[in-house]
Amino acid sequence: MLYREFRPSPSLDDAVDRLWWLEGPAELIGAEPIPPDGRTEIIVHGGDPFEQRDPDGGWRAQTRVLFAAQATRAVQVRPRGLARIVGARLRPTGAHSLFGCPQDGLANQILELDRLDRRLARTLRDDVATRESGEAMVAALDRALVGAVRAAGSASPAADAVTIALGRRGLVKVGDLAAELDLSARQIERVFSERVGLSPKVFLRIVRFQEVLGGLRSGAPDAGRPWAEIAARHGFYDQAHFIRDFKSFVGESPGAWRITPESMAAVFSAVRRDPVVGSVDDVAFFQDRA
Repeated sequence: MLYREFRPSPSLDDAVDRLWWLEGPAELIGAEPIPPDGRTEIIVHGGDPFEQRDPDGGWRAQTRVLFAAQATRAVQVRPRGLARIVGARLRPTGAHSLFGCPQDGLANQILELDRLDRRLARTLRDDVATRESGEAMVAALDRALVGAVRAAGSASPAADAVTIALGRRGLVKVGDLAAELDLSARQIERVFSERVGLSPKVFLRIVRFQEVLGGLRSGAPDAGRPWAEIAARHGFYDQAHFIRDFKSFVGESPGAWRITPESMAAVFSAVRRDPVVGSVDDVAFFQDRA
């Protein structure tokens, strides 16, 4: 399985965290459930679209252009045939910045992008999914998003709240977060619901959970340590609390979870994703070749 990440164009910085490209045959891509990470994604299939698990337990093929909303539980998808996918990992407030629509009510859904932006969805189908290489798809996706980015809207404290929450690795109480931004409890609930798509409490839980997963990365200080020790180092001083959160986000206990480095669960979580994109080729390199 090939997986690469790229910095987007500077004009996308407020909305897009990174662009990515995944490619390979189905048999080489581990399909463990993908836990929530507090982000949303725009996804474009250039190869064989994946299948996703429906609430009733059945499987159905995805369309080529998708929006994965915020999640509070693991997402189950599986590849079919040859996968060639590119995507944009959005910042926690990025979907609202791009589309201008409230994010509440979308949680735990993978939607056709047409429901949020028909023009962008058509561009991604016609000018991204049809490209013959992952490099060209990444470059075309970047250009399409630059063309779709909205003018700055009204200021909101949501971005500041998210910055504080991430900077403190989720180790802040909702009441303290609200007070620091001079907001009431009702106000911070409202801005998170509208701009992020999650309550501030759930978002902070996910941030702490992802910090634990980040400790599993190869070479990380926590790699190889017992779950209980890793959890304690990241603010879960109550082991029962950590196990409850883990089961809620993954669907099974820490001891039962088996994750491989080449699985989508690792690639699309802090197990492999660093907080900041590392030293990789810029998208501009591929724009010159596309």
